[in-house]
Amino acid sequence: MKFEKYLSSLDVDELKALYTDIVNSNSSLLNKIKREIALSDKFYSKSCAVCGNPLVSVKEPLVLEFGPRDLRKEAAFCGADCLQYFIKHMLILKEAPLKKVKKRSKKKKKGFFEALFSL
Repeated sequence: MKFEKYLSSLDVDELKALYTDIVNSNSSLLNKIKREIALSDKFYSKSCAVCGNPLVSVKEPLVLEFGPRDLRKEAAFCGADCLQYFIKHMLILKEAPLKKVKKRSKKKKKGFFEALFSL
């Protein structure tokens, strides 16, 4: 279909503008446009790692890649304040000593009837 070729030729900003126009008029093309935006914009379905705001409305989201080399993670943020908050708390967690977990003593679990008749 010609319209699908047209949609794939648009850049992300043009698709977003077209999307907002169609949402207001409740068109049947809405699902096709959502799919094209999701395929072309990797931040379309993501939200900010700190505040949870959707990154669709953010023009230039900030991205931080962190973690050990063999297990890299990526977090996206809507603004510098959220990125700063995330880094601050990552440093606090990194410097905090790990708490030792106490092992529970193994007690014999009561069976169904033993628990029922012990009441």
